[in-house]
Amino acid sequence: MLNIKKYLPFILISLVFLSCALQAQEGLSLIKDVDYKHINGLRYYKTMFNAKKPQLSLSIPFGTLRDSVGGVNQDTDRMGSGIPDSIKADGKGKVWVLDSLNKAIKLFNEKGKVEQVINLSSLDAEIFSDFDISQHGVVAVLDRQLGRIFVMLDGELVSRMETFNDAIGLRLSQKGDELLVDLPIAEGIVRLNLDGDLLGIYQSPDGLSLYEKEPGKLWGLRLMGKNAQLYIRNSYAASDETIVAEFPYGAYKDVDYAKGEIIGVDSAGNVHLSLLAVNDYGIIYRERLYKCSPQGAILDYADILTVPAFSFVLTAPRNRVLSPEGEVYGFCDMEDSYLLYKYTAGKR
Repeated sequence: MLNIKKYLPFILISLVFLSCALQAQEGLSLIKDVDYKHINGLRYYKTMFNAKKPQLSLSIPFGTLRDSVGGVNQDTDRMGSGIPDSIKADGKGKVWVLDSLNKAIKLFNEKGKVEQVINLSSLDAEIFSDFDISQHGVVAVLDRQLGRIFVMLDGELVSRMETFNDAIGLRLSQKGDELLVDLPIAEGIVRLNLDGDLLGIYQSPDGLSLYEKEPGKLWGLRLMGKNAQLYIRNSYAASDETIVAEFPYGAYKDVDYAKGEIIGVDSAGNVHLSLLAVNDYGIIYRERLYKCSPQGAILDYADILTVPAFSFVLTAPRNRVLSPEGEVYGFCDMEDSYLLYKYTAGKR
């Protein structure tokens, strides 16, 4: 005789999953097919059908040659994501790429040729996950697996820091003489000098970025359901902040902000950010790039169709970066190439 009690837990779990699936399908059935469609593998509501598409900026082949970057076929030990996880837009169409598998940072021009190489082969690291370069040539590189940060100048190692395991990302300060590190284990953003001495910790990050408005003050973006706040953290204390702008979303009842990020600060001091609004079933109702003045006034915006975030992007310190001119760059891979794409600023 079948013992129902023995299988009861499995039956209940199956019923829960079935109920969730039916609810999701019921929710989708309330939205007419003509009101949403699949674009780039993502579901968009009709308000986004005419949003901006990304423009291909560079297609870089995978490989070991000078004008290529390391790809998944080289990462035989699966130490990293298999492709570069970090880029930095240098201006005038040039982009720095952290080519971890080939132990180098490469500056690609707008024609896909490498103009400069910073050799990292002498550093005691497993896989490089993030980097930054100051205007004065200071280079900082992170190995989040070994928890090491290396600081270099003119190709020479200046300092090596330890115990930064699982750090998300880093950035040099505006002056290039200090380092900001997003370190979850410290429950905040850590500020250091270039010798590795701790200067302070920005507590309770809550959307706090690594980008400075001015020395010592960081931009942040807080999500609050149907509202988002752009703010400035004035000091290390969590209570010492100034809210400079709000972005209410009230167009549709069951749609909330699901993601937002500070993308960067351009050469004029304007801050660029993105906000993503979705419903409970993952349909995107808005993904918008904003350009705001240093005082928080909205100068321009553009609704965009995003490049899907594949699994490797989950390990990346950031999905998009900003050029000094205000162009937004991102990256992805396709077959045997590493693709850099961009969005031009503005809705026009």
